[in-house]
Amino acid sequence: MAVTTTAYLDVTQLIASMLKDVEGLRTHWYVADITRPPACVIGQPEIDYADPEASFCNATYTVPLTIVVARSNDRDAQSTMSRLLADIATTLNRTPPDGVFAVEPQYARPLEGGVLVAGQELPGYSLTVRVRA
Repeated sequence: MAVTTTAYLDVTQLIASMLKDVEGLRTHWYVADITRPPACVIGQPEIDYADPEASFCNATYTVPLTIVVARSNDRDAQSTMSRLLADIATTLNRTPPDGVFAVEPQYARPLEGGVLVAGQELPGYSLTVRVRA
């Protein structure tokens, strides 16, 4: 079993810092009560302390990211979502910061019914990211 001193908040803050330069995106490294789209909320990860692919003294974190944009059923919203997903995946797929073995976007799925923000259903995606730290 891997033993790690990394707290999951370290991992969520790491992802947020990697995404800080994605144009037009508000990123929350915690599950935010209130946000304004376009936004990315980094959720609480699953943690695998026994992953045989994790390097020594590391664990594998499977982190859900929720991406939401304004205006349901709008061409501009779909265009914004498409750009944000590509920018986020590209940004996270770069060389990870020191102390992190890997940051790997895994898959993105549209959220059926969207995301409820201020009583309005907005288009959303769930992006799963695997981090070994």
